[in-house]
Amino acid sequence: MVTRDEPKLIFPGLAGFYQRVAPYSYPLMRFATGAILVPHGVQKILNTPIAKFAPNIAAKGLPFAEALAYLTYFAESAAAACLAIGLFTRIAAAVIGIEMLVIVALFQWQFGYFWTVRGYEFALLWALLCIAIFFQGWRPLFDRSNHRQGVLSPSHCLTAAIGRAFAPGRLAIIGDALNSPCA
Repeated sequence: MVTRDEPKLIFPGLAGFYQRVAPYSYPLMRFATGAILVPHGVQKILNTPIAKFAPNIAAKGLPFAEALAYLTYFAESAAAACLAIGLFTRIAAAVIGIEMLVIVALFQWQFGYFWTVRGYEFALLWALLCIAIFFQGWRPLFDRSNHRQGVLSPSHCLTAAIGRAFAPGRLAIIGDALNSPCA
């Protein structure tokens, strides 16, 4: 079996810092991907009525323009918020990722790459981040796998609560298996 050596660090004195911070890199990426998109959705909802937004979609030849406009509002607000907090992560990442790929292909491709001239730079970045998040799934920011003693993920407490509420003899075992003091 081939073994892989640890990467050579530019600043070896920071090795301890890298090890402590590394478990938070994915949750931070997931949070930022969703949280940065939320204001775009909120802005659309508050400032652009569906009747004004749907014709832009219809002009590209897409069917069901009004339904797609509502889906765009949903993706950039509710799905983005879910992505940021880690709720329905894969579904939210898929919805946003597909939306961003459509934006790249149909709405921004003709302007080129750079965002400064309405290009697809950031829509492509969001699409790629959502693809990566889709395949990674949900991982809590603070839980025992991140070596934070005494701080529990929502999944630990939710599983324990479900176990206590609905099937004390069955699902509570799942909470115990997670070493959850929520029980």
